[in-house]
Amino acid sequence: MRNGSLMTVLGTIESGTGMAMRERKPLVGWGLTGLGMASVMYGLMDMYKGPHER
Repeated sequence: MRNGSLMTVLGTIESGTGMAMRERKPLVGWGLTGLGMASVMYGLMDMYKGPHER
C-alpha cells in the first residue's frame, strides 16, 4: 500500500506546527520540525519508488 502522499501532507503540517511553536517552546518546536521533515522525506521516497521495489 502506498501512503506517500498522506505522509508528505502530515509531515508538512507537523513541520508548520513545529515552526510556529519555536518561540514559545524551542525544544518542542524544533523536535516537531525535525519529525515533520523526516515524515516528508519518508513520504517522498514512498511516492517515487519503482513498481519493482514495493
